[in-house]
Amino acid sequence: MQNQQRHPRTIIYALCLSWVSRMMGILPVIFRWNKWPETLLEKTLATTAFFVLVLFPLYMAGRRKKWARIAVLIYSITSLPEIPGAIRNFSPFSLDGAYTMVLLVSGLLGAILMFVPESNAWFRSEKLEAPNKSLQPKSSPTPWRLG
Repeated sequence: MQNQQRHPRTIIYALCLSWVSRMMGILPVIFRWNKWPETLLEKTLATTAFFVLVLFPLYMAGRRKKWARIAVLIYSITSLPEIPGAIRNFSPFSLDGAYTMVLLVSGLLGAILMFVPESNAWFRSEKLEAPNKSLQPKSSPTPWRLG
């Protein structure tokens, strides 16, 4: 309930669609992981690049960082050239074409929803005050009671 008060519905939908799109996008890479990369260093660099370039901006957009929604938009725009090929390969009997279309549409819708008026207002508004836990007194442990 508290999460719905902090984030407008458009942001919640945008983040959900974008996360689904990004997680679906990593699945083909995981299935082909044994073919590339070959060394542990390459695997570590590829994994780090994925998390930094793809997932971190989504996380930060949910934390009301304006630069992050721009990064999500840029990432989504770079997928636009794949749409004609996905449309050509789309068939009700082809899982690959349908998978690609769902991946592209969910990513683009997520990016678009981050720029509707309700989302713009949320990104412009002041940060919500979070309770500062460091100023709250620490509770002392309950002593053991015998008897």
